[in-house]
Amino acid sequence: MPPRSTGVQPGVDAAEQDTERPTVQRQNVRNDTITSSLKLSLSRTTHRTRLRTISPTAFSPSHFDEVTPKCIHITTLGEGWADTLPLHRFVAPSDGSRTVDVAFDQGSLGPYTAEDLHAQADEGRGLELEDGWLIESARSPVHNFAYRRLHEFIEAAAVEAGASVYVDRGGDWEITTSAGIRKPDVFVVPRSVAQEWFRDDGPAVISGRDLQLVAEVVSPGSRSERTDRHRKLREYAAMNIPHYWIVDYAPRPRVRVFSLSDYETDPIGNKTGAYRLDRLVEATDTLEVEVQSDKPFTVRFEPRALVEF
Repeated sequence: MPPRSTGVQPGVDAAEQDTERPTVQRQNVRNDTITSSLKLSLSRTTHRTRLRTISPTAFSPSHFDEVTPKCIHITTLGEGWADTLPLHRFVAPSDGSRTVDVAFDQGSLGPYTAEDLHAQADEGRGLELEDGWLIESARSPVHNFAYRRLHEFIEAAAVEAGASVYVDRGGDWEITTSAGIRKPDVFVVPRSVAQEWFRDDGPAVISGRDLQLVAEVVSPGSRSERTDRHRKLREYAAMNIPHYWIVDYAPRPRVRVFSLSDYETDPIGNKTGAYRLDRLVEATDTLEVEVQSDKPFTVRFEPRALVEF
């Protein structure tokens, strides 16, 4: 396979390039019988860019070389992030049953797709797909106990309020973000969204934009700790997920509660959220958060209860 073009001038560091009309190099995206190509000209940007997924109908036909009707995909860039977030390509199974976005940045894209993830042992339940790379989720008995307890507290609150939501964890469920496929420890989604996948024998893929709450239990010192604390903070905000909880069980139980503080709107009207830290709930304090749904419900518990046997 020939190397992918990076779009970088020879002998010039990518971080130093700043041109008036850079062009995203044409990329062929192939998955079984589905192939699409895109070529997008950008008015001006630097190496520090912000990406948003938008509908291809927002662009004139001149932005595309070819687009197959089964693929919905295009990204545009604006300025503002402190780091570079990767561009997307979309991968769809040949039966057209679902579309999964896989991120890339014109050179650092890994060789793996959603199909490779599902081909792994146990259909890749312990793996995430990040920028085309398969990333193993760090789990331990204490980690697993903590997220199960968290699941119980959230589900009990939803049931008590009569909310039509589904509470579960990643593994069997796959959540798409700008990076690819995430498998959060606990998430809440409208029951109507989850029901669509109970009729499908394949992996259940849900857009991050459908989630009402997402939580990650951090394994200290693990490879995934930085991702949970930093990268997913941006990814989940970009998906406009109203609540993100970062849960620690060591050295002491506590929960960081993040919620969307405001939205930024791009030129075509798409909104991207940003999180603020609402509170840091220590072990013996009481977490109390209202989750908006068809029937709002309030989750209450003390973080220390997450590790009490």
